[in-house]
Amino acid sequence: MIVPSLLSHLLPGLTHFHLDEQVIDSEAKRLKLTLSSTEMAASCPVCHHISHSVHSHYQRTVQDLNWADYSVTLFLCVRKFFCHNRACQRRIFCERLPELTAAWS
Repeated sequence: MIVPSLLSHLLPGLTHFHLDEQVIDSEAKRLKLTLSSTEMAASCPVCHHISHSVHSHYQRTVQDLNWADYSVTLFLCVRKFFCHNRACQRRIFCERLPELTAAWS
């Protein structure tokens, strides 16, 4: 079992995330973590307007470098938001998770 304080050292910026599930497969040397954002709002990447209106959500998979001998996979529950700024070209945007991964990576 991964202790939350240890997890915060392994994944900096985890204060805005909740650990939903962890799977440690010792035989296969795999670590799978499912995380979701606890932020109530997100900023549009185009106009920077803050939105609280969730459009939908999806799961994003990120393969990280090995930790010791364990392969690491992060399953991120990411939300899409509506941008209510009428001057903005973007109507729907995904929340950014810069603490864990770069956009489009």
